[in-house]
Amino acid sequence: MENEVKYYGEWQEGSVILEKLTGPIGNGRVEFPNGDSFEGVFHLSFACISGPCYAACGKYTFADGSYIDHAWINTSKDLSKFGLKGVYEVKNADGSARSITPFYINKHGIELLASDPAEAIEWHNGKEVQRYGVNDYSLERVDEDRCILNVSLSNGISVRMTGGRLNKNKYDRYYFETHLEGRIYYPDGNSFSSINYNICNLKPYEGWGTMHFANGKCRSEKYEGYNLNYAYEEKWDETAMVKKELPNPVHPYDCCQAETWSTYIRYSKGGEYSGDTVDGLPHGKGVLTFYDGRHYEGEFANGRCNGVVVYSVEGSDIHEERVWENGKIKDEQCNITLRYKWRSDEWSIGGKSDKTTREGTFTPRLGESIDIEGFRYIKVYEIKEDELLIGSCPLHRGESISFENEVEDDEASDGTVWSGTDYYIQIFWD
Repeated sequence: MENEVKYYGEWQEGSVILEKLTGPIGNGRVEFPNGDSFEGVFHLSFACISGPCYAACGKYTFADGSYIDHAWINTSKDLSKFGLKGVYEVKNADGSARSITPFYINKHGIELLASDPAEAIEWHNGKEVQRYGVNDYSLERVDEDRCILNVSLSNGISVRMTGGRLNKNKYDRYYFETHLEGRIYYPDGNSFSSINYNICNLKPYEGWGTMHFANGKCRSEKYEGYNLNYAYEEKWDETAMVKKELPNPVHPYDCCQAETWSTYIRYSKGGEYSGDTVDGLPHGKGVLTFYDGRHYEGEFANGRCNGVVVYSVEGSDIHEERVWENGKIKDEQCNITLRYKWRSDEWSIGGKSDKTTREGTFTPRLGESIDIEGFRYIKVYEIKEDELLIGSCPLHRGESISFENEVEDDEASDGTVWSGTDYYIQIFWD
């Protein structure tokens, strides 16, 4: 029949036992009712956890003789439905450049015309919406199977479109799926992204997408005919995050890895910062909190506490205002030196036991752990002229406090412990 899709090529019969699918596989050719044709490799094989997939890659030729060298199509099991998906460079029959066009079955998105000057057309479900002047553009080939088109329009809006084969994850190397996604960047700093490009008139139109706000946050939104029907709560936008090494805010020399946004930072050591930043560093007024309840609110400079900072601990009566300088407390009582005696006993069920002892001194720092093996979980929560709070134990001048810690190394499934280390420490404030 004239309105039927015709397929010529290899075919696979399904099998429930092997979870094989029924459909085209291997080399094949498709002739479509509109005069288009496709010739390539069909990647049908086994059913996947995500469901069956019928995709093929090869040369797509349009009825007018223009073509795409390497394209991806999705097909239904019986080939009654088909569709190009992705961002592709279309060439005229003689091989000359024609356009860079996104497809989601039909043309869908921003087509960049190979004209002088360059021109862009917005398509929606195969229908032209409007045309735009172009300030700049680029085409990135991620690999043979995926392209990225960046277009800066004369109205101040920029568009980024990605399409081609989608790799689901490292386990689905035999899973073939095509996709199209786009992102619109507006002059106010906000942007909108969507899978399958649910955009018309350069605005969110239908279905789900993500609004990315200029402040570094985002939210998922659902639209129907340009109207916002539903929106999730805002969260920090992972696409706006930059990973970098930053100074530890409460240590004068230490650094750590961090995930940064314009006004928010997540530190690898369990801290979160909200407030003023300069060049990605805490600088100005801000709040720093840690998962263990420590809270620093006040002045920061070049990434560290610097100035008047109020220190408190959630669930306690600790609430102290101190002056900091480059990540350390400037108050005189921070020059306190404590003496300690330390011992470790390494043991095993076989009877082996190694004892190690040492003595030394350290300077307590507010909010930090004591840097001694076996006791780095113990923090200094309060520093006063005549009293320190180390962990939950108060220490006064002329006195001492002791801690013990047991670390189990090898443990059987029945709970039997085969080896471990016992730590002991006595801290003196002379």
